[in-house]
Amino acid sequence: MNIPCMPRAMKTALVTGASRGLGLEWAKQLVDKQWTVYAACRAGADAPSLQGLAVTPVMLDIADPASVAKLGDIIEGVSLDLLVNNAGIRPEECGPDKKLGEIDFGTMEQVMTTNSVGPIRVLSACLPALARAGAFKVINISSALGSCALAAHTRKAFSNIAGTDLAYRSSKAALNMATALAALELSEVHPQSVVVTMDPGWVATDMGLRGGKDSPPLNAVDAVKKNIERMEGLTPADTGTYISGPRSSPAVQEDGSIG
Repeated sequence: MNIPCMPRAMKTALVTGASRGLGLEWAKQLVDKQWTVYAACRAGADAPSLQGLAVTPVMLDIADPASVAKLGDIIEGVSLDLLVNNAGIRPEECGPDKKLGEIDFGTMEQVMTTNSVGPIRVLSACLPALARAGAFKVINISSALGSCALAAHTRKAFSNIAGTDLAYRSSKAALNMATALAALELSEVHPQSVVVTMDPGWVATDMGLRGGKDSPPLNAVDAVKKNIERMEGLTPADTGTYISGPRSSPAVQEDGSIG
């Protein structure tokens, strides 16, 4: 007699960059929704913000191959339903107000390694755990600033930004492409998978406040609530797409168009 498989009582997520800002809020709200959450950050269990939260802290530096390699051992045997690649950097040495002749290119390489390569490296390390879940979802946090289509309209779409923000924007553009190609590959092996880039919107976090002339219109709580609603509504038909964020700039509308 065949015994039907019983659904797991709780779903499991891994959130990177989980010690502050959007990552911390993702972890909190998923816990509130009865998810099992692995909260990954460079400080791991020593992160003060994770103290007292019902999460499993994980020490992870997504820019360090050795650190990411250990991740597979940490989640061995875990069925991972959701990966939220949120960790990222936007250092002042190549920040929003830096022009070509002012950029520290060594730092820009670090930005590319962390923001573009890091999420794909983490995704690769998590593949066995994601495969165990079957119908998994991967959310790579991106930004409207990484849109090549909007780059030509920078002054209109992102008038709040002092300069071109070349390093950060380039890193998110690369992440968008890498995610689309990873989604294509994984959809052929895991047809129930959903792999997307998601713009959280323009949010008042440490990173969101940097380099702007205006105040971000969203707080982390409301932004992540909206992002989780979008995540829950994603289907395999959405895989490989870019999910536009609410109010991601003074001129970018809900559908991603320029108003």
